[in-house]
Amino acid sequence: MADGLHLNLTFLDNDPLNMVVTCGGQPIYEVVTPSKFIHDCTTTITYIDKSFHRPVASIDWNSTWSTIVHISGLKIPLERFLLRTAMFSNSRTFYSFKGHRYKWEKSQSLMLYDSRRTVVARLHRATPHQKAFLEIMRSELEEVLDEVLVSCVIMAKDARLIRPVDNWHLHRRSCG
Repeated sequence: MADGLHLNLTFLDNDPLNMVVTCGGQPIYEVVTPSKFIHDCTTTITYIDKSFHRPVASIDWNSTWSTIVHISGLKIPLERFLLRTAMFSNSRTFYSFKGHRYKWEKSQSLMLYDSRRTVVARLHRATPHQKAFLEIMRSELEEVLDEVLVSCVIMAKDARLIRPVDNWHLHRRSCG
């Protein structure tokens, strides 16, 4: 990837906890959360290639205790994986396993900034005529794409940014 390249990851479904993510029309990630009537469940994120599937992460949503993110062989409480930047803030910060700091900010859309306050990714909201998609704007994200996607799924779930604005309430899930 070159720094000027814009890579779009399209979310084929309007549910951030159950969707297929494509790049150039090819499925590259699958996000699956079994439907349950209780608040405790697990979301699994898998990288999809033509010849194999690679588990990326799982998120154990828990209504009683801390939600746990399982990624790269580690078990990380959600509040440590995505750090709240202030008490009532819509922003969350995460550190990649490469040591880089990124910050998600939510306003009308979800924007990811690097430590220099450069926008490196943006989640475009679904509309009735367009699927939601994550626009990757910097080559540096290629090596941390799994972490970016996992954090984006969590942020999108909380912000309800993948579902089209006009009918998100019709698709509410009990999980998380």
